[in-house]
Amino acid sequence: MARLTPPPSAQAAPAAAAAAVPGRAPAATPAVSATAAPAELKSVRHFRQAWKRLNAEQRLAQSRAALPQNAGPLNSQHLVHKALQQMRQLSPACFERFVAQVDGLMWLEQALGEAAPREPAGSSRPRR
Repeated sequence: MARLTPPPSAQAAPAAAAAAVPGRAPAATPAVSATAAPAELKSVRHFRQAWKRLNAEQRLAQSRAALPQNAGPLNSQHLVHKALQQMRQLSPACFERFVAQVDGLMWLEQALGEAAPREPAGSSRPRR
């Protein structure tokens, strides 16, 4: 038979009441809650890592394809691509996390861009 657990607010009420009574020590709270999420499956973890690695490699390939053919040594796209390559060589895990963060920021920028159109730069403040 399934065991019913009270909602979190009901579990916190006795501890709060005990803390409010002068001269009485608050009850110890359990280290793990009864509603803790189960541990992630190994196959899911492996799939997520493989997907991160694949996504990072695809982003690096896109960066390589976007390079101009006659880019000089100080071209910003060339410098960014070179920095990404070095990051991948030195620390692949850091590179994958960085690409995931940039993807998240790009997604947020697109989502916010669709929600609220930007105003032209000069229209926010009237001139005198």
